[in-house]
Amino acid sequence: MSSSIDPNLLFRTIQHLRYAMAGAYCIQIYDWIAMARLEHRFVHRAPTWTLMKGAYLICRYYPLVVVPIVMWQYLGNFTLETCKSMVLPINAIMTPFLFTAQGVMLVRAYAFTGRKPQILALLLVFYAILLGVDFWVFCDHYAPPPVAYYEAVGVTGCFPDHGSGELHFRLGLVKLAATSMDLVSLLVVMIHCRKTYRSQGVLVSFFVNQGLGAFAAITAINMACAIFYYQPNSAYDRVGLPFVLVVPNVIACRVILELRQKATPTMDDLVQHHSTIVRNALANCPSSNYDMWTIHEPSAHDDDSSGQS
Repeated sequence: MSSSIDPNLLFRTIQHLRYAMAGAYCIQIYDWIAMARLEHRFVHRAPTWTLMKGAYLICRYYPLVVVPIVMWQYLGNFTLETCKSMVLPINAIMTPFLFTAQGVMLVRAYAFTGRKPQILALLLVFYAILLGVDFWVFCDHYAPPPVAYYEAVGVTGCFPDHGSGELHFRLGLVKLAATSMDLVSLLVVMIHCRKTYRSQGVLVSFFVNQGLGAFAAITAINMACAIFYYQPNSAYDRVGLPFVLVVPNVIACRVILELRQKATPTMDDLVQHHSTIVRNALANCPSSNYDMWTIHEPSAHDDDSSGQS
């Protein structure tokens, strides 16, 4: 960050980042409440512990517990001396945010492809790369902004020095590694479907389309964050970072619950599905004003057509 700092721009940037962090956590809380019924049914009431259940619980509850700590760091007001001792450890606990969602998608792809060792080995290679990049970025070296930052605003939240070019490169590398992991998991599923299922059933089609939708949503969030983040001298350059950390975990948890609901529907789900089928069928029927027993007089056009034949 340069020594000449615009205090007004800096203040707006801090406020927008704080609002973004609070907004991302609200999304997480909302999705947790909205999916509580399905989570209780498919996760908490599951009789045995599985790899997927463990991955889901970490993906769901680790951010719910840790984000308030990060919000305390971002929303509070601290001096430079305090932030020097807080920035690295608190940012280090955010490291799992960027690989828990990918872990859920890895287990999902591995289970769907028949738990083949060669598929697991391929997925683990890319996952190990993602882990290495994440720990290097978030646990190696994090420093607060320079003294000029605090001279301009006084006490404020403890943020890492996002203005440094090195951090720009590191965060870009993290996004690239996460997107690559998501893409590999998706390609593994699609190639397996193409080779194994000649005629895709409803559940297989739902599985593939769901994976495509999740990948598209997460990629769109990463791209939007990159567009804002790499804009120079913008008060909105950091608003996407909290959503990149939180929203992929929300999407991964929702993907698992919706897939389980599709695979094992309840009576209420079946009734709702059948009601939709009946409603659509009735919508395509002739209108109620049409009487099928009424004999209609042929039109002149019909008479001409019959005479020519």
